[in-house]
Amino acid sequence: MTAYSSGAFIAAELSRYNVDIAALSESRLADEGSLTEVGGGYTFSWKGLHSDDRRIHGVGFAIRTSLLSQITESPVGINAPLMTLRLPLIKGRYMTVVSAYAPTL
Repeated sequence: MTAYSSGAFIAAELSRYNVDIAALSESRLADEGSLTEVGGGYTFSWKGLHSDDRRIHGVGFAIRTSLLSQITESPVGINAPLMTLRLPLIKGRYMTVVSAYAPTL
């Protein structure tokens, strides 16, 4: 399955459940990046291992594209199993959302 077809499927499910922001794990995409699904309504950001490494994990966020103008900072990939997204609240406060991957065993 390609990143595009996976993204389209995920976008459709998130839209069906009216989800604005979702933390994703086991994205298995190489390097770090983002893409917007045309007509899908979501922008995906991810952090994974280098393209030469075996991609067995990775994390990311799916953010409703219409909300991006309200988010002042881009998601930050710490490493392949950890990514953060800082969201502005009221009165100069912020909330940090974490997307983390940990193997089950």
